[in-house]
Amino acid sequence: MIVAPVIGARLSKINGEVVKKDETESSALRRDWRSTARTREYFLSYRNEPYPTEKIVEGDFWRKGEEDQISIEKEFSTYLKVNLGDSLSFLVSGVEVTGVIRNFRTVNWADMRPNFVVLFSKGILEKEPSYYLSSLRIESEEKRYDLQRNLISKYPNLTIIDTDKAVRAFLGILEKISFTIQLMTGLILGASLLLVLTALNSSRKERIEETTLLRIIGGTSGFLKKVFLWEGILLGTFSFLLALFLAWIASILIGKQVLEIEMSYPFFEYLFVYIFTIFATTSVYYLNLRGEWKNPPVSFMKAI
Repeated sequence: MIVAPVIGARLSKINGEVVKKDETESSALRRDWRSTARTREYFLSYRNEPYPTEKIVEGDFWRKGEEDQISIEKEFSTYLKVNLGDSLSFLVSGVEVTGVIRNFRTVNWADMRPNFVVLFSKGILEKEPSYYLSSLRIESEEKRYDLQRNLISKYPNLTIIDTDKAVRAFLGILEKISFTIQLMTGLILGASLLLVLTALNSSRKERIEETTLLRIIGGTSGFLKKVFLWEGILLGTFSFLLALFLAWIASILIGKQVLEIEMSYPFFEYLFVYIFTIFATTSVYYLNLRGEWKNPPVSFMKAI
């Protein structure tokens, strides 16, 4: 079990220059790690060694004989716009603490160890007021409950969070959102098919005229079926590609720009939707024009 000290702080200076508080993003909708990198509240910690899940990508962890060394998560360092050798000053309970950036590291945020964006080497933060953070993995829900009850009874000032319950609650919300999206997609697909059927019915006379002309010049019922089959396939393919392009644009705007997550593109689901779209489109064509290619041309001429 790893117990990590946590010290609350605010970034006050970078290379001796005071951080301007007016640079804080005022809009909560646009506020993220990038816009608040210099003005957010920091939770600092210190230790002698990196975790096995962390990797030093630049610099050294740590240099001997120095007590004011800082390690920063690599991606976050780009938000701060700092380099190796730069100095950072933090206000901890009104006292300014300064350190020098000696390395950048990558962090596995999925790891259940207490992870931090900014780490200090030992020797400078030990005397600052702090609290301690740890994590345990207990499979049995009953054992987790017993441990939580026993700890709280002995140490009332402890804060215990059951992440399993939090994750399950979050997954429940995601499932509801997913169901809502699927329901809306189904309604949109049904409305689209209804629009196609309506459009075909409205152009039924033109279809009959085309069929009559093809029958007069010798077109067989098999030939007419192939013509309308390929027309339905082309229309379904165009509709699918257009919807796929719009969905791709939406995934980039929502996934990467808003949620800042990597999007996955399920090929087999796309293939299923494409096949269903082609089947639905050609079925609508067939139901709308069924029997028309079996009638003799004379009946078509009378209909016109």
